[in-house]
Amino acid sequence: MIAWKQSLPEYEWLIHQVWYLEVPEGEVIDPKPHLIPNPRAHLLFTPPEQGYSYDTGDTKLAGKGCHLLTANEHLLLLEDTAPIKRIGITFRPEGLYAMSHGLLRHPKLQQLTNANGLIGSTRPLMSAFNKGYGS
Repeated sequence: MIAWKQSLPEYEWLIHQVWYLEVPEGEVIDPKPHLIPNPRAHLLFTPPEQGYSYDTGDTKLAGKGCHLLTANEHLLLLEDTAPIKRIGITFRPEGLYAMSHGLLRHPKLQQLTNANGLIGSTRPLMSAFNKGYGS
């Protein structure tokens, strides 16, 4: 398993950390991880064919590819199977609210939007995943 996380000093007002997780083919994930209740949302970038599954005990949320895990108040069982390649952006608790309620006028976000469209395109990142970078 390869895992790392890093803060972004100039963006700490919005982003708590950026992280990466890679689990190679054949590696067993046991025990399955539980995600504790968390006020922070995570934007997760994964290859389009990679599945995900979060189980609260009452509800199972499953799908494939990139997704947004919003703030939650339940213990979540994460049902992953290798291989996994996942980049995550963990927002500060108020991060999604700030972006959806007009704080996109912050100078740092204005620089990103002016240069790349709204917070840039995920196309280069997904292209890298599809070519197998990070392996």
